[in-house]
Amino acid sequence: MFEKYFIKNNVIRALLFLSAIVIVFIVSIGRNGNSYYFEEGKPWVYGLLTAPYNFPVYKGENELKEEREALMAGYRPYFDMDESIKSAVLSQLDSDYQSVLKSHWSASTYNYVRKSLLSAYNEGIVTKIALDSINSLNVNVVYICRNEIAEEELVPSLKTQRMVYSSILDNSPNEEVKKELTKVGFADYVKPNLSFNNRRSNESFNDLMNSIPTSKGMVQAKEKVIDRGEIVTPEIYDILKSFQIEETERNDAKKVPFFYSLSNIFLIMMGYSFLYLYLYFFRRELFYNFSCLTFITAIVTIFVLIMKIVVKFDLFSVYIIPFAIIPILMSTFFDTRTAFFSFLICILICSFSAIDNSFRFLLVQISVGIVSILGLKNINKRSQLLKNILLVFCTYIFAYTTSTIILGGEVRGITWTEVSCFVVNGMLVTSSYFLFSVAEKFLGYVSDVTLMELSNIDNPIFHEFAEKCPGSFEHSLRVSNLASSISEAIGGNTILTRTGALYHDIGKLSAPSYFTENQRSGFNPHNGLEFDESAHIIISHVTSGLEIAEKIGLPDAIKGFIRTHHGKGKAWYFYNSYKNKYPDQSIDEAKFTYPRPNPYSKETAIVMMADCVEAASRSLKEYTEENFKNLVEGLFCKMMSEKLLNDAPITFKEIEIIKGLFVEKLKIAYHTRVTYPTLQLRDTDKINKGIASKVES
Repeated sequence: MFEKYFIKNNVIRALLFLSAIVIVFIVSIGRNGNSYYFEEGKPWVYGLLTAPYNFPVYKGENELKEEREALMAGYRPYFDMDESIKSAVLSQLDSDYQSVLKSHWSASTYNYVRKSLLSAYNEGIVTKIALDSINSLNVNVVYICRNEIAEEELVPSLKTQRMVYSSILDNSPNEEVKKELTKVGFADYVKPNLSFNNRRSNESFNDLMNSIPTSKGMVQAKEKVIDRGEIVTPEIYDILKSFQIEETERNDAKKVPFFYSLSNIFLIMMGYSFLYLYLYFFRRELFYNFSCLTFITAIVTIFVLIMKIVVKFDLFSVYIIPFAIIPILMSTFFDTRTAFFSFLICILICSFSAIDNSFRFLLVQISVGIVSILGLKNINKRSQLLKNILLVFCTYIFAYTTSTIILGGEVRGITWTEVSCFVVNGMLVTSSYFLFSVAEKFLGYVSDVTLMELSNIDNPIFHEFAEKCPGSFEHSLRVSNLASSISEAIGGNTILTRTGALYHDIGKLSAPSYFTENQRSGFNPHNGLEFDESAHIIISHVTSGLEIAEKIGLPDAIKGFIRTHHGKGKAWYFYNSYKNKYPDQSIDEAKFTYPRPNPYSKETAIVMMADCVEAASRSLKEYTEENFKNLVEGLFCKMMSEKLLNDAPITFKEIEIIKGLFVEKLKIAYHTRVTYPTLQLRDTDKINKGIASKVES
C-alpha cells in the first residue's frame, strides 16, 4: 500500500517537472538565434560582426515616410461621372416648371437655373465627405472619368452640393431672379454626380507606393559591419536593423535547427533540475508537499513564460517584468534560501532569451533579488512592503546605470524611458501584497501580514471577548506577551505565537460564567453540578473555540493553537475533586480528559506552556522568586510526565531556557512597588490644623 502511494506521488512530481519544461519549450519555439541589443549613438558591446551573407540595407521608417509624403503630391484619385443624373435632374426640372414652378419663376429665372445646373453637372458635383477626404490627403489633382476617358481636374475646382447652390443663388443676374429663387428654392435639383472609384484609386496608390525602393544599398557577404567599442552611427544602425530583419525572415522561412532546439530544451531542463535537486536535498519537506512543490514550480514557470512571450513578440522592455515578486512571495511563505535559489533559477532560464545584454540582465535582476530578500525578511507591516519597493526601484537604477558604464565604457545618465520602466515595475511589485491571500489559500499557510491583521485588538471578536469574558481576555493578553517573548528567545515564529495565544481561549465565549476568571459577582455555577458535568463544560471550550474560529474564518494555523493548548491533558481540579469525593468508585478518565492532539510545533507548545504558567501563577499566595521557580518546575514535570510535549520539535536545552524565562517574566509581572511615605506634620502644623477644625465646628 505504502509502496503504491510512494510511486504514485513520484509519478505526479515527475509529470509536474516535465509539464513545466514542455510548456516553456513550446513558448520558446521560434526564438531568433540573433539576440544583439544596440542603440544608436552607443558603443557596440559585442565582438566583430561580419555579414554572413548578402543582404539589403533597408530604409528606416522615417525615411520611407518622408518619401511617401513626397510622392503623395503625384497621387491622383479617380472619380466616375454619372451622366444619367444630369439628364434625370434636368428632365425633372423641365417637367416641374411646366406644372408647378411656372407660377413662381419667370422664364428668365428658369433659363438661368437650367443653364447653371447644366454647367455644374458638366464640371461635376461631389459630396462633402468625399471632398474632405481628398483635402486630408493633400491631393491637388484628381482624375474625372467621363465615358471611360480620365481627365485631370484641380481639386479647388470641385464643388459640393452646398457650394453649387450658393454659387447659383449668389450669381443671380438680378435681384428679381434672386428673390424668386429665395422664395421657391431649387435644392432638390442639385445632386452629386461624381462617385469615388475605389478600385482604380487603390491601384494608383499602390503603384505609387510600390515605386519607392525599400532598400538603399547592399551589404556583401564577409563584409565587416562593426567591431567592439565602435559607435553605432545612424548608417550602421540601419545596417544592423536590416540584418535583424533578414535573420528573422530567414529563420521564419526554415525550420529551427535541430541542435538549437536541443540546446534550448537542455538549458530549460537543467534549470528545473537544479531547482528540484535543491528542494530534494535541502528542503525535503517542501519537495514532498505537493502544494508547495506546485506553487514553487508555477511561480518560476509563470515568470519564465512572461519573459519568453515579451521577448518573442517584442511587447515591451523586459525590465518592466516584476521579478522581485518571486523572492517576496517565497521568503514570506518559505525561507530566504529557498526564495533566492528559486529566483536565481528563474533569472538564469530567462537570461537565455534576454534581447538585452545577458550580463546586464543578470546583474540587475540578481541585485534586485538580493535587496528584496534583505529588505523584507518578514512582512508584518504594509509600510515595509512600500519601503522595499522603493529599495527595489533604487537598486534597478543603480545596477542598470553601473552595468551600462561597464559595458559601454562611458558615464551617462539614465533616460526617462528607462526610469519609467522601473517605475512601472515597482507598481507591479505592489501586487505581491494582494497575491498573499491567493498563496495562503493554495498552500494552507498564513503570512505575517494576515497574522498582523488577525492580532489587531480592534477586531470585533476581541471587543466581544473583552465584554463577555473580561478575565479570559486579560488572561489571553498575558499569555500572548509571555509566549511571544519565549518564541523570540528560542527561534520560533513570534507573530504566529502571539496571534495564536490571543485566540487560544476564544471558546470560553460559549459559557463565560463557568470560568473563575469571569465570575465577578461571586456566584459559581459549578456549585450545583457534578464534577464530571463541570469537567465536560470546561473541556468543551476547545470544541466551541474551533466552531467560533470556523465561523469567523480563522486560518488552520490559528485553529491549531485552539485545538492543542491543553493537549491530551486532564481537567485536574474536577478530576481530583471527583476522586476525593468518590474514592471507592472507578472513574471514567475520558470524561476528564481533553480529546485533542498534543502540540505539534514549537509555537503551539509555547502557548500551552504559557497558558499553564500564567493560569497557575494566579493561585500563588506569595510572589517570590522561590515560589515562581517551584511553580514552573512543577508544571513542567507534570507536562513531561503526561507526555504533552512529545510531539513538539523542542529540545531539553530549549526547555531549560524557557523555564528561566518564565521565572523572569513572572518576577516582572508580579513585582512589588515601594510604599509611598505619608507626609509628617510638624507641631505648629498640628496646632494650626486643630485650631482650624475647632473654628469650623
